Amino acid sequence: MKKLSFILILTLLVQAPNLFAQDEKDGDKGNLKEIIKAEKIGFLTAKLELTSAEAEKFWPIYNAMQKEMDDLKKGSPKFHHVLKNNPDSLSDDELLTLMEKQMEFEQKMLDLRKKYHTQFVSVLPPKKLVKLHLSEEQFKRELLRRLKQNGQCPGGKHGGGPNHFIDDDD
Repeated sequence: MKKLSFILILTLLVQAPNLFAQDEKDGDKGNLKEIIKAEKIGFLTAKLELTSAEAEKFWPIYNAMQKEMDDLKKGSPKFHHVLKNNPDSLSDDELLTLMEKQMEFEQKMLDLRKKYHTQFVSVLPPKKLVKLHLSEEQFKRELLRRLKQNGQCPGGKHGGGPNHFIDDDD
């Protein structure tokens, strides 16, 4: 399993710059998201060192959580976008409403994480749960670094915030 994971990660890392460049030409964010999703699966599989039995129980729960998070993000207020672009164009009341909606969104995300945490506890030992959280953060940092290097994310020619590809639709 480790060898297969390593090969998958290595292949994706080698191919990613070409795939990102192709995605940029086509303007197809959906393709990039699928690539990122595949890379994340390979990365987490390698980092967590899941047994077959653990993987069989873990991935359906993880995928369901990701889907719910994606759905929640689609309906979320674009708080950072408004503040970055022109907060002065909004009244104080509008800004306060927007901030309250952002806090509600963050609370819903926290509630979602808590809900799935209880499910993860039933299928993974605590050490692997800690590895999961650390590995997700490590993956996000590495992804952002690579996207920035390719000129597709924070500070690159496409702009975007720190979660430009991850949180817009991740």
